[in-house]
Amino acid sequence: MKILWHSVPARFPTGYGNQTRLFSKALKDSGNEILISSVVTSMPTYRDMNGIETLGNGPRANYGNDWILEHLSHYEPDIVISMTDTFMYDCKKWAHVPWAAWQVVDSAPLVKELREPCETAKINLAMSRFGQRTMAEAGFESTYIPLCFDPVEYNPFLSQREAREALLESCGVDWRDKFVVIMNSANMSKPARKNFGAAFKAFSILRKKRSDAVLFCHSETTGQMSNGEDLREIAKLYGLDEDCLAFPPQYEYCMGTLSPAYLRMMYSCGNIFLHTAMGEGFGLPLVEAQACGLYVVCPDATAMPELVHYGKILPRDMGVSFMYHPSTEQYLLDGDKLGEVLLDIYKANPQRKAVPEVEVYTVDNVLSEHFLPFLDGVDCGTLSENMEK
Repeated sequence: MKILWHSVPARFPTGYGNQTRLFSKALKDSGNEILISSVVTSMPTYRDMNGIETLGNGPRANYGNDWILEHLSHYEPDIVISMTDTFMYDCKKWAHVPWAAWQVVDSAPLVKELREPCETAKINLAMSRFGQRTMAEAGFESTYIPLCFDPVEYNPFLSQREAREALLESCGVDWRDKFVVIMNSANMSKPARKNFGAAFKAFSILRKKRSDAVLFCHSETTGQMSNGEDLREIAKLYGLDEDCLAFPPQYEYCMGTLSPAYLRMMYSCGNIFLHTAMGEGFGLPLVEAQACGLYVVCPDATAMPELVHYGKILPRDMGVSFMYHPSTEQYLLDGDKLGEVLLDIYKANPQRKAVPEVEVYTVDNVLSEHFLPFLDGVDCGTLSENMEK
């Protein structure tokens, strides 16, 4: 099948870029012809590290809307598969596209802004069972294809001792005898969807009673990259300083040069992984952390609990649902209640171990169990006929 993949290019080390890198190579290796349509602007057309042509989309920040019909006319793909938030799409143009859209559903009920993209797409894809249920409740059928990880990149075979020595070398942080809490959360929007306030407050409660507890927060600190929050100011609010809180090298983080090997080191040096998001369309760091053997902690909200096989799912009474947008809700954890849970987990001191259940999300398994069967079931002729002329 000839596939035009519309998303963040493989060279960008973001969540979507990571998925483009893994899926596009796997689809190419399975015999499909694949091109990548970049949603990143002002970038020339080039061949990526997998030898896949990546098409530029002009100088405007317009989510690739300006060139999608031109790409369609020039390359004539059988199907266009998008993996980005579809509320940014120009549905008048996309109605003319043989479009299979991963709908990023991170709240419930289905937010009003996703209704038109769900109606316009010829096929809706769900990256989580939560997303599939939420779309179904709104009257939209979807095919479940989860996100994936590479077990060569994320696995439990790096010892905690080796990881902490690597952390000392890369970040100058000597936490070889500490109880290390890990976060991996993008600092985007105000208030940030990842709920840094509750996480930092909860950790401050743990730190006051357990002086060997430290927090490594893999994120950008100033909020300037993506209109996020000033994380150091939040840290000051809750009395956290450089003795107990560290961030990745900021230049390398902002330049996108930190590799999966670095992230594996980060996960592997931890005692627990803390994820306090208000909502997730999937929640890939939860899978990556468990693939590295780490005990994870997250709320019982949106897609997150379905990913947890080794860890603590926080009950709903530890927070409140709140209006995220006028038509939908997400979930807000209470930092004080979370702090008490962290104290209990500290006492239990969960050990790293292999978590074979997350192997369902390896790229090979997702491809064989979900993606290739989906493509085999696509009727390209019907897909083209359903396009608006």
